[in-house]
Amino acid sequence: MARTEAPPLPAPPPRPERRAGADIGEVTRLAGTTRQTHLTSLLSAPAPLCVACGADMADGPCASCGTQPDFLAAPPQDAIGGVFEYRKMLRKRRAMRIGTSAEGPLFLLHDGTVEARDPATLKPAPIPLPAGEHEWLSPAAVVLRIALAVDSAQVSLPWTSRVLLDHAFAHARSHLGLGRRLALDAMNLGHVDLAAHCGLGESEQAWLRLLSAARRGDAADLVDAAAALPPDRYRPKIAALAVFAGAVRGVRGAAERLAPSLAAFAETEPLAGLLQRALGITATTPARRRADVALLAGLVNAPAPVLALATASLPEIGLEDARLLGAKGKVAALHGTPRSASGLVSGSDLDAAPLSVVDGLADAGVLTAQQVQGLRRTPDEIAYLLARTSPQDLTDEQVVQSGHVDEQVRRTHERGVADAGEKAPDCAMGRHLRVLEALSRNRLDDVRTDEALPEHAETVNRLVTGLRRAAEQGDATAALDEVVLGDRTTWQPLVTALGASALLHGEVARRRVPAFADWLSLVAARERLFVADWAGAAYEARNCLAHATDEAVRDEAHNLLACALHHLGQHGTALGELEAAIEGEYSVALLANIAVVAMHLDRELGARHLARVVREAPSQAMRANAALRAMRMWRSDGSKIWEGEDRAADKLPAMLREPLRTIVTQPIGLDEFREVADVLARFDAEWLRAPQSLAGSPHRATLEATFYRARASEDMYTAIVNVLGTITDWAGAPDWIREERDDLVHQTKEYLFDHLDDPDNVAGVVALAIARQVTGLAKYDHVCLLLLGTATLTYHVTTREEEIAVSLVESYLAARQAATTLTEDQQERLTGLLELTQRRIGFNLYQAREREVEARIDTYNRALGLLNQAQTGSPAWFAGRQEVAATVDMCTRVREQLTPWVRGADSGDLRSLLMDLLEHVRELETKARRVLGN
Repeated sequence: MARTEAPPLPAPPPRPERRAGADIGEVTRLAGTTRQTHLTSLLSAPAPLCVACGADMADGPCASCGTQPDFLAAPPQDAIGGVFEYRKMLRKRRAMRIGTSAEGPLFLLHDGTVEARDPATLKPAPIPLPAGEHEWLSPAAVVLRIALAVDSAQVSLPWTSRVLLDHAFAHARSHLGLGRRLALDAMNLGHVDLAAHCGLGESEQAWLRLLSAARRGDAADLVDAAAALPPDRYRPKIAALAVFAGAVRGVRGAAERLAPSLAAFAETEPLAGLLQRALGITATTPARRRADVALLAGLVNAPAPVLALATASLPEIGLEDARLLGAKGKVAALHGTPRSASGLVSGSDLDAAPLSVVDGLADAGVLTAQQVQGLRRTPDEIAYLLARTSPQDLTDEQVVQSGHVDEQVRRTHERGVADAGEKAPDCAMGRHLRVLEALSRNRLDDVRTDEALPEHAETVNRLVTGLRRAAEQGDATAALDEVVLGDRTTWQPLVTALGASALLHGEVARRRVPAFADWLSLVAARERLFVADWAGAAYEARNCLAHATDEAVRDEAHNLLACALHHLGQHGTALGELEAAIEGEYSVALLANIAVVAMHLDRELGARHLARVVREAPSQAMRANAALRAMRMWRSDGSKIWEGEDRAADKLPAMLREPLRTIVTQPIGLDEFREVADVLARFDAEWLRAPQSLAGSPHRATLEATFYRARASEDMYTAIVNVLGTITDWAGAPDWIREERDDLVHQTKEYLFDHLDDPDNVAGVVALAIARQVTGLAKYDHVCLLLLGTATLTYHVTTREEEIAVSLVESYLAARQAATTLTEDQQERLTGLLELTQRRIGFNLYQAREREVEARIDTYNRALGLLNQAQTGSPAWFAGRQEVAATVDMCTRVREQLTPWVRGADSGDLRSLLMDLLEHVRELETKARRVLGN
């Protein structure tokens, strides 16, 4: 057969002209950039680089080593790396073009030998390779790429990657220019380590490693490579190190290893001095440091705003530009101009800033209490800063920590502690309280007005004058002074000193200061409530409502009236008063009271109002309490199905759904979180299992959150078992999780005992999962779950006419062995379950083997027919004997598997079935052995 003429091998493409030194890496794309950077362009004394020795070059060869400027020059080479096919006997074989000899093109054959062959006798069989980002410089680049593809199992060829690499390196080492070309190709492929095999000198290899590290942004490798270069050679290394100065500073030992190189270039290259200062080799100043930052920003062509930040002084930095600063830079900007840069507080690193700096921001009024509470500083510092910004937000413990004596005294008084002023230490607030206590007790001779806080001194003087006047005239209303009463803090001392009823006498107060009179009416109503005079309280509250116009006062009057009516048993009228009050600007107290009163009339109505408290109350404690009360009310209310809700559908009522979703993400107690999460898992599972449902909760990472999200998952039982399986120390586990585990075990056992003949397998799967994954179970429970799970799943698989897995048999055997360690009473209770499980496994295996034997008999009979017709020794004859031998193997395996189950079978019917099948198998095995002649 005539062979077609193969197309000639393509000639290598013409090589474009290149600037001396370019391809060996003076132009490189640095990590984190999208443009190429000429390293020499960053230098103060740029010069062409001799890649062989690292010297600066002028025109002509290198004065140090004689290397020519065009160091990539190499003699013309034929293309290599092409893959071809040829036939050897009946099989196709692969060959690769690896060079040229005097005898013609050289090919690497499939067996690793090299021969000269006529290309016309070969058929091209190209290997698909990705094009890559780079222009390939070496004729051996194709061989290198194929070797790497073989090594990563991307292609399959008869040669190992090592064999292919050896040929590529041999070609490269034939000329230094070819070696440099292949080294660059290896670097572009991310394998700069292969440059060591290309015939290059050690310093040239280190230079390539430096360029590769710069491309990857690997500071550690960059330092290693730079330290391996001759200290006074390869000037562009200074530029590469400077670009990565920040990362290089974090490399251990960088200063010591780079010091010689930096010293060699310090006089001619400013970047070398910059690196010396950055690494701490030489001292620096703040001004010098800013100049270094500006130098780097200019070198890397930073955007104008960044360059402005690097070069401008703090007062000149605009707020918009300052937003580009890092966290520490923002602290500096804030410290320099706190008021103008106050918008930077949220992004500043105030956690690590000096306390004096943060204190200065508090002084400037640009730091809020919320920002202080979010800082990660010591408790003492947080307490101090809160005392400076918002003392009222300090906890009592923090007040003590910060030594804020005046705030301690104020809080003691606010809590209603008797004689707080007398017991207070000698401080401004303590002295002020002693003045107030003397006024409240009408001990005017004990009042020292100069001890009152300066901002209240005038009011105290007028108040003393008014009280003296009232005492002289015998008329409490004579103490009323419009200026004094303009300060609401004076109202309570007046009432304490003179009494609400006396001040209301004759309507003087109402004519002169109506707002004070309305408040006095409320006080009078409260006084009646405190002494349980419900009718008198109702009278005073109605009197207030008859005159008051202020919404807040009327709301409180309605509230007090409702309280009195509630205690008088008039719940409907009380509820009307509260709802009338809440129509305007309501208080949370009103809202809560409505819920309390409404519960006496209708549980659903009360729960609806409690749900509103959850949504609108300002106190976290009040919201949590209302949510829990409404939730408990709903769960206990079995008398009716609320409007729009179906309890059978396991859904929360609409009025509770959103409040509970809100409260579970708030900082409530862990016990309350567990109670709410349990309800959500049962009745709002779709929401709870969403990934971000608990994202805002401080308990989101707790065992409680993990467990109840598992309960809410679609595969609830498996998820719960997985959570329980993570607990290894059950002795130290919380009581609630032990109760959950024990409840799951109890319910699973109870359900399976009632549904042993149910073909559904879910409960059986759960039982086995508990037994296999959950530790800490009672030994009886463990054995019982293994048997129940195995019996149930075996029944399920048998109804589908499938064979059970080996793991089920192993679970049964493990349970049977463990049962021998139980008490006699426990063993007696498990006797029936053991027998049932064994019977079901035996029957399943009987059916499986019966199906297998019947199928094998058909195959065996076909094999006999083939043996009767085929010539002895023919392929068909051997195939027939193989099937007969497989029949013998099957029979042996069936006997070995079923014989133990015959001995243990408790059912006569099952024993008969097994024995009949085994007899049938023995007959079949005997016949098959005769055919085989053994």
